[in-house]
Amino acid sequence: MSFSEFIAMGYHGFYVWTSYGVSAVLFIALYLGVKSQNKSMKQQLKRRYSREELSQAKEAQAQAKEAQAKQQAERDDTVHADSMAQGENL
Repeated sequence: MSFSEFIAMGYHGFYVWTSYGVSAVLFIALYLGVKSQNKSMKQQLKRRYSREELSQAKEAQAQAKEAQAKQQAERDDTVHADSMAQGENL
């Protein structure tokens, strides 16, 4: 059996090699499509993660400001109570 007979495959070569070619093209298209979707999904997740991270940072900052304001209010109340107590002692 020669190489040309193998390629001809008993007059079925055109059908067989066309089928292989179409299959190869479809597999390549599928691979490129999945690769493109994967890249798109990674970018989308990266954007979502950075938005969530920013949101968490803002929330933490707001909580810190709230705690700081509460501490300041407690200090002011303590100073006010001490000054009232000193005023009564006079």
